[in-house]
This record gives sequence, structure tokens and C-alpha cells, in this order.
Amino acid sequence: MKSLFAGIIIGISISMLTNSLSYADLYESRLDRGLLNNDAYSFLLIEEYKKRDDKDLLEKARRYSPDLPATYFYIAYDRLDLSAKGIFDSIDYMRQGLKAYGRNFLWRFNLSGLVVKGAIISFFLSILLLIIIRLPSEGKLIIHEAGEDRKKGIILLLPLFFSFSGFLPMFASMLSIIGFYLRKKDRIVIYLSFLIILSFSAMPGIGRIFSIPSYLKAVVMVNEGRDNSYGLLRLKERKDLPSSFAYALALKREGFYHESIDIYRRLAERHRLPQIFINLGNALYAIQDIEGARTAYMSSLSIKPLSAAFYNLSQVHRLMLDFKKGDEYFEEAARLDPEGLRRFTSISGMNPNRFVIDEKLPDPIIWEHILSERDGLIQITLTTILTAMVILSFFVLDRMLKNRAKRCSRCGSIFCNKCSRTITWKNMCSRCYSSLIRMDQMYSKDRIANLLLVYEGRAKRRSIARILSMLIPGGGQIYSGKILEGFFMSWASIFSLITIILSRLSSSGIYPFRHGWILPPALLLIIVLYALSIIHIRREIQKGWL
Repeated sequence: MKSLFAGIIIGISISMLTNSLSYADLYESRLDRGLLNNDAYSFLLIEEYKKRDDKDLLEKARRYSPDLPATYFYIAYDRLDLSAKGIFDSIDYMRQGLKAYGRNFLWRFNLSGLVVKGAIISFFLSILLLIIIRLPSEGKLIIHEAGEDRKKGIILLLPLFFSFSGFLPMFASMLSIIGFYLRKKDRIVIYLSFLIILSFSAMPGIGRIFSIPSYLKAVVMVNEGRDNSYGLLRLKERKDLPSSFAYALALKREGFYHESIDIYRRLAERHRLPQIFINLGNALYAIQDIEGARTAYMSSLSIKPLSAAFYNLSQVHRLMLDFKKGDEYFEEAARLDPEGLRRFTSISGMNPNRFVIDEKLPDPIIWEHILSERDGLIQITLTTILTAMVILSFFVLDRMLKNRAKRCSRCGSIFCNKCSRTITWKNMCSRCYSSLIRMDQMYSKDRIANLLLVYEGRAKRRSIARILSMLIPGGGQIYSGKILEGFFMSWASIFSLITIILSRLSSSGIYPFRHGWILPPALLLIIVLYALSIIHIRREIQKGWL
């Protein structure tokens, strides 16, 4: 049965593609039902365009789904050429595509989830990169501490005891070991990482925020003029504001005016929202209660002046032959939202769904409802407690421990106050200090051997820094001790790469979310960061860094 149903749908779609007149009639009938967008058909047109390279198919896709960002991005790609007109046309359609996000909740919702997921994944990958690059170096310092003072070494390794209890405590433990030996400025990275890791451990279900339930999809489909049937089927038994609002709107669009009026009146008693009164007025207009409609529109204006209320008032006043007042209301509507008014008047007609403007529920209310249904998002688990203990132990040990091991700024050897009792200068070990400052304390042969050792070590470190900077932006900086700069460089570049990948994989049923505009700026950012990372390392090496 499923395959038969799918075959019927495909057959209808193909017939629509081959018979533009039949779909034009269907398009008009959808407008009469208050449905401004048909994303499924627009995507079919886009797929057909890929096969036939017919520009008219893209224009049809845009006409049948004016709030679908994908149509504008495909047109922008199609119009792009080396001429000035082609470039400006492409940029303008990209701008219109980005603007369409403001009218398409599902695409904005998907983009928000993509950005948050990309930020989280790239953040943990950046932490992993930091640990991989810095832990071998900082680990040697702890080994040196343990060799000189076993008790002190055990205390420094204390956070590692929690690392086997889970993914997040392990990350926090590794960062603790690195953080003991970082400069104050670079510790910003450690503190930020601790904060995010602890927050993430307390919100294991954060990904659920960006999974939209089926009933809410029905709300959005009705709210943005995509489908009424699914809303009538899915929302009837629900009593929350978004569901009731959308259900009443679907009823009104499908001709069940009295049922819609009853729901809107109950909502108006509990919620002072101008959108409720505007749609109540539209349902009253549909049953020819002109005075009741006018009163509802005026009630909406007393809460907040919206363009739809002024336009609808202009329509009912013209029906009442009060053309002067109708023109005044129309001018006020055009002043508040000229583009929205132009889009509606281009499809207006005498049908109740095309004579007055329906208002949709504002996005902040839908977001508020989504978050309100995420009760229990914060959960204090064993992982949260262990992660907090690791972080707390770091701050306690950091205040307790003094005179930590250091790495020589010239030769890279490790020393501490216990094994080197001579006075040091600029973090030099006693050997380098003697070869450069107290030359009388060292034979020329030993001094030359030490200088050669220093040059060899520096050449090796510089080569590693160059290689890491070419492998990933910020890698060379992290290795060289510029932790703050390197970490944010790597995070930005990995985030750009992850968002490109996620934007190509993102989809929802038959409606793929392809955020095509992400690719050019993300690639440009990665290239810029690569160039900055390599140039920065080379310039600093020329200045004597490393």
C-alpha cells in the first residue's frame, strides 16, 4: 500500500510538472484556502531544473513558495556570471534568500540547531587538539615534579583519578594538568572550557531543544500558510496557545468559521495578543459580521498597532462605503509594512482568505513554548558531580602549589627550584644562564656545545610549529605557547568546517534544509585563518620567537 501511495504521489507530481495550467488552478485554490507556500512542489521544480536547466522552473518554484530560502539560493547560483549584472543579481537573490529566513520558522529553527551543534562539536574538537598538542609538553613537567618530590607529583596528578569516570571528567582532568603551567592570559581558555564542560555535563539533553515535535511542525505549517489538513488532524485535542491558535486558523481557512470564532474568543479571554483579535475579526468577516470584525480589529490596535489590522480595517470600511477612512487605514498599513502589504495585495481576491490578512503567531511565543516543554533539561548527574570535583580540585591545587617546574626559554630543558638552586633570568636554566650571562663559569667548549644544542632544539621546535600551522590554523600557536590566540583560531576554523558538513547533511523528511549561503563565507574564513596562522608563525620566528 505504501509503495502504491508513493507511486500515486509521484504520478501526480509528474503530471503537475508537465501540465502548468492544471497546477495554476491548484495554486489558485490553495490561495483561496490561505496557503501561500507549497514547498514540496517547489522542491520538485528545483529537481526538475537540475535535469533540464530551465530557468523558468526556478521562477515558478519561487512563486509557489515565496518563503522558501532554497529557491532564492538556486536562482542566485543560476544568475551568477562574470558580468556586473550577473554578480549584482546573484547578490540580490542571496539577500532575498537570507531575508526569507525571517518568514520561515522551520529553516530558522534548523539553522539555529546547526549553529549550536557546530559550535559544540568544534569546541570539543578544539579542546582535543589543545590536549594532543600541549599534554606531552606539560606532562613532562609533572613527571619532573614527581621525580623531585613524589608527594607533590601525586597531588598534581590528583585530577587524573576522575578521568576514567567519563568523557567530560576526562577532558576536565587533562585541561587541569595543562592549566597548572599556563600564563594567566592563556588560562582564559581553561576557565572557558571548564564552564562549557560543566554546563554540558549538567545539560545532557541539550540537543533536544533543536528537535521539533510533530505537533509543533503542524503549528508552523498552518502558521506560515503551508498546510491546513495536518493541523486539523494533529492539533484538535491540544490546549496550549500555539496549537489552539493554529487550529483555529486552519478551521477558519477551511470554512469552519463558527468553530474558529469560538476558539479565538476563548483565547482572547486568556491572552492579550493583537494577532488573536485580528484573526477573530477575519473569521467574523467571513460570516458577514462586519461590525464585529471592525470591533475586533480596533481591539487589536489598542494592544499593538499592526499593519494587518489597518489593512483589514481599510477593507471593511470600503465595504461600508467609507472610502476616506478606508484610504487612511490603507496608508497606515503601507507605512508599517510596505513589503508585506505588497506581497499580500499581489494575491488578494474576494475569497475571505484573500480579502483580509491573517496574522501568524509571533516566533518568540513559539520559542517560549518550545523551551517551556523542555522541563528537566538541567540534570545533576554523577558525571556533573565528578566534573565539578575535577574543576574544584584544580582551583584548590592551583592556590596551594608554589615553585612549579619550568621549561627553559632557550634550550627547552626542564628545571625547578629544587634541582637548580642558582639564580635564573628570564626562565633560563642554569646551563643557558652560565653560557650567556656568567660566561666565566663555563669553558668555551662547553659553552659552544650548549649553544649548538640550543640552536638544534629551536630549529626542531620551529619546524614543528610550521607544520602544525599548515595542518590546522592555530596549531602552531598552541604548540608555541600562544594558547589563547591558537585556540580561538582553531575553534573558528573547525566550526566553519563543521557547519559546512552539517549544512550539507541537514534534512527533514522530504524537505531538505540546504543552507547554501554558508559555504562561501565559511570557506573564506578557513582560508583567511590558514593564511593568518602561517604568516603569524613565520613572522614571529623571524623575530626570534621559539
